[in-house]
Amino acid sequence: MNTNSYHTVNLEAYHNTKGVTWPELGIVGILNHGFESLAGHLMPNGQVQSVGGVPFLFPRTDTAAMDLVSCEEQVIQVECQQYYDRLFFLGFCCWGEFEDLIELRYSDGVVERKKFGFFDWHRFYKSDSVEPAWVMPYFCYKDEKVEWETVIYVREVQLDRTRLLHSIQFPDNPYMLIVCATLNILDKNFNISNI
Repeated sequence: MNTNSYHTVNLEAYHNTKGVTWPELGIVGILNHGFESLAGHLMPNGQVQSVGGVPFLFPRTDTAAMDLVSCEEQVIQVECQQYYDRLFFLGFCCWGEFEDLIELRYSDGVVERKKFGFFDWHRFYKSDSVEPAWVMPYFCYKDEKVEWETVIYVREVQLDRTRLLHSIQFPDNPYMLIVCATLNILDKNFNISNI
């Protein structure tokens, strides 16, 4: 029986990059200096989709609005009312693979810094902390298809389950892109007083 309890984090207010192209709708995204972007109709459009058993709230892909978070030290306000033990991200890097630090701030003032990063979206890699999660057969160059496999990775970050998460600060690396985020607690009946 699956007792996992999840909270999908809505990142819409933090979107600062138009990374998705949908030629049939006249929508053109530009992820990098090479005018490359994700293919919009190959992604869930503003829907919750399970990836590896974890639900993620995907951005809307059928609008001209910004749809991804390019990491520029944004502080994502979470202010949890529950104790979560893990944080999952879907994301990828352009122009190589990068690892930096993500800052986790808890409601009691404690700050944790954890390693954070992804592999390049044009390569298929796997490690202990980063795994391929969503693979698409092509990407867009301007509004043309380029048949080159594109990978969105899942990154897991361990949280202090005895503290309430208040906010997350991304590193300053615009080539690291976040598609969505989800919080998890294994036991939905978990209570701090049980420790």
